[in-house]
Amino acid sequence: MELDSLGKALINRKVKDAQYRRETGNYTTDIDATTRLQSVTQERDLDEFLNTAQLAGTDFTAEKQNIRVVQAPTVGVSSAHNPFLLSAQDEKQLVQRHGEHKERLRVPRRPPWTKGTTTVQLDRQERDAFLEWRRGLAELSEKEELLLTPFERNIEVWRQLWRVLERSHLVVQIVDARNPLKFRCEDLESYVKDIEGSEGEKGTGKGKRRTLLLVNKADLLTKAQRTTWADYFDANNVRFAFYSAANASALQEKLLQNENGERQEGSDTPDGQSGTETSGPETSEPSTDSEPEVGAINEVQDESDERIRVLSVQELEELFIKTAPPLSGIISTLDEIYL
Repeated sequence: MELDSLGKALINRKVKDAQYRRETGNYTTDIDATTRLQSVTQERDLDEFLNTAQLAGTDFTAEKQNIRVVQAPTVGVSSAHNPFLLSAQDEKQLVQRHGEHKERLRVPRRPPWTKGTTTVQLDRQERDAFLEWRRGLAELSEKEELLLTPFERNIEVWRQLWRVLERSHLVVQIVDARNPLKFRCEDLESYVKDIEGSEGEKGTGKGKRRTLLLVNKADLLTKAQRTTWADYFDANNVRFAFYSAANASALQEKLLQNENGERQEGSDTPDGQSGTETSGPETSEPSTDSEPEVGAINEVQDESDERIRVLSVQELEELFIKTAPPLSGIISTLDEIYL
């Protein structure tokens, strides 16, 4: 009861503090630690200014009654109304301009670090690097008038990505088969190759990780379409595989139904008798219920081209193990720590 009361008291205190901040008429750069992993893809001009101030390490507080937010002069009336409604010609020009600035439209990188870097130093370096990345995008948007889609602005979310990539040896991107290139992030693949060592430490060697493009919903593609995509990925040196989560789920459900049916039949037989015994002279043919009806769920797989095969869950797991780089780097690192 005491712990429960303490928890409620802490929650009530947070609610009151949040309400106080709203009612006092002040904006501040303080952030609640409980929401630090909340995804932020869009911000008001004032919120963006305050978050930028926090990243820069500036303690900023102002009375909102004295603040006036002025719209950027480069934003026209029509685009301010809805900047994402573009004509076909405008969209074509925008795609071309994005290609021209491809090197600047990148995934934010974690700055180089070593085991001698302190926590405070690393935190400051990460904030500075992230702030520089934000400023670069802002410059493209303002000076180059480049239209950017909503992107993640919370550094804590990016920190999760950095640490996951550093601890991974095979990074799998899952894309929609109806438009794989729309969802594929080429720069993420480049970033994965640049991460050093088994933990990401500077000076331990690059190129130790691999990537795989998993084309999901492949059951929506015809054989000819899968072949075309396979040729494209091979020509661009992209590791890929076709998969269908819907088919895998249906097959798994079918297997579970068959297993439950067999258990039910076994429980209905008298003690000491086998569920497969028959009392009459009729002979029963071997049952095929234990095997899922693949043809009813998916088209018959073409064995002539393994590239376009829609993999099952087991085949996908085997592919992950086969594609992942050798674990010799991890083993040597663990040996140094524990031996």
